Amino acid sequence: MAPPQVNQLAWVRYSWINRPDSDTFSRSLEQALAAGLEKVSSNSGYALYRAPAAPVGGAATLASQNMTEPVVNFRLAEATAHLWRGTFLPAENVNVHKGALTVDFARSTFATRLDVSNPSMGADNISASGAVLPSGALRADVSNAAIAGGLSTDGREAGYAFEKTLGSGVLRGITLWGR
Repeated sequence: MAPPQVNQLAWVRYSWINRPDSDTFSRSLEQALAAGLEKVSSNSGYALYRAPAAPVGGAATLASQNMTEPVVNFRLAEATAHLWRGTFLPAENVNVHKGALTVDFARSTFATRLDVSNPSMGADNISASGAVLPSGALRADVSNAAIAGGLSTDGREAGYAFEKTLGSGVLRGITLWGR
């Protein structure tokens, strides 16, 4: 099964973050602004941008999702992860093996897990659960990593960035999810 297409969300890489080779989908801030996108969430390296809500009633689209599909299991569309081992060392690519993201629109909650690995760090995972705020932003209440992300205004797409300190460096990455 082909990965879902994500067209309403885009990751912006801040200028002080070098773009690792495996990052094939983040954009520059200029590209996001030229496309008319608005910021949803951010961390120290990336910001998630989305297409703005429709002028009339756009804010209600996320709330209306719980009428049609109260619980949605998103599929991973794109992901890139890197291990940063130090200021003067190149980032190492990290494989993202599989992931799960469930959003309960009726309860305004989410839960996620990603399995990752590379030779320097071995196998690890990112896991988090928490609240979906009225703005569509994700707030992790329980997690093993720092999470920053959100949903498209219609609730059909999602994305989050993660950052986790390990003994071998700092694991950072971005994800995009669809249905």
